[in-house]
Amino acid sequence: MALAKAALKRGEAALANGDTATAITEMSKVERLVPREYKLNQRAWLALSEAHKKAGDGDGYLEYKNKTWWWGRGLRWPGWYIIAYLSARSAYFDAKEEEATFTMNEALLIAPLWVGGLYLLVTYGLPDY
Repeated sequence: MALAKAALKRGEAALANGDTATAITEMSKVERLVPREYKLNQRAWLALSEAHKKAGDGDGYLEYKNKTWWWGRGLRWPGWYIIAYLSARSAYFDAKEEEATFTMNEALLIAPLWVGGLYLLVTYGLPDY
């Protein structure tokens, strides 16, 4: 944790001095050192998006802006509860209007798979391809 905080401070200092290459290098270390620390990663990603923008790297800017949004607002509690509820509600009403295409036994098999998938998503997060 101390190494990650030190890297973040060095990166922020480099960004303030206009050295975007050093800032990107230092702040990129934060995620590798403490991948599950929300506040540090959010701060590093916001600074990384700014550093990429100053460096003229539009792809890097968008990547870290999107990472910040998905982890900070989309998949963190209660965001994933809301997404799961809206998805299940939509699927329920769509299925209610259509003719049944599977039996109750199949539904009893599918439900635990969905719950297991949701558990894995919450535990390990989304893979970063």
